[in-house]
Amino acid sequence: MEDIIKTPSESDSGEKKSKKKLVLTIIVLVIVAIIAVLGLRFLSGEDSWICESGKWVKHGNPNSPIPTTPCAKEAVSTGKPIGVLDNPYRSEPLNEKLGYGCGGPGSFVSTTTKEADKVWNINKDGSETKVSLGKYRLSLPERVTIDLPKMWFYFLSDSLSERDDRWYGLQSSYVSGMILSVNGYEQEIKLGGNEYMFMELLNYPLGDWYPYLTERYVEFEIFVKLKCSNIKDGKCLDNDNKPLDYVNNADIKSNIRLFPFGCEAFTLDLSTDAKIEYK
Repeated sequence: MEDIIKTPSESDSGEKKSKKKLVLTIIVLVIVAIIAVLGLRFLSGEDSWICESGKWVKHGNPNSPIPTTPCAKEAVSTGKPIGVLDNPYRSEPLNEKLGYGCGGPGSFVSTTTKEADKVWNINKDGSETKVSLGKYRLSLPERVTIDLPKMWFYFLSDSLSERDDRWYGLQSSYVSGMILSVNGYEQEIKLGGNEYMFMELLNYPLGDWYPYLTERYVEFEIFVKLKCSNIKDGKCLDNDNKPLDYVNNADIKSNIRLFPFGCEAFTLDLSTDAKIEYK
């Protein structure tokens, strides 16, 4: 067998091919490493705050400050209600990689934490009383997008209403105010006119719940303040200057209607029955 003898030119050519192959291999490895780093960053939910082991952990460089909502395994209160324009987290989009979903009727749970007052006392002496329409807790799941941009409440009465639908307007002659309490923070409800049959509260009356990072709840309660303001000759009169004796033992029904919005818009009604005592 004859020996194969490489000339100097053939030897140099082989070394160049080996070096070129090594350089290409290094370039490929660097590209793969860059792709892996970027992929990990994308999939790990960067530029956001994540609740881990009871603490808020900063991932990347989120624009919003650390959440004020406690990071806990149990449901926590949404705290003092804030509007959409006052919520600093609204400027930061949700990270879909964290597994967000949208809420519906099945994920919006309501429980009564305090029964509504069954008797509404209107005192002839002009002293003020305050009645509750009930206290309710709304439970909101973790990482489920759901909002409540508005709510209604209105009143009905079989014995006092002259309408077919039984809607009844409370009168300014014996209603001195209404209050909405959210997580213990009270605010006066603005009243207009001299009858209060239907009230609409807009602009997220129970607060903005974005960015939905933890399981949470909101508690709210509506109060009606009763006080005779039209008293003549020792008698409490209605808006038409008629004695209020006719309201004694009358039925009064309150209905609160919530308008949550998640995957779809839906409604939730909370109704209570009471009677009026005029004494």
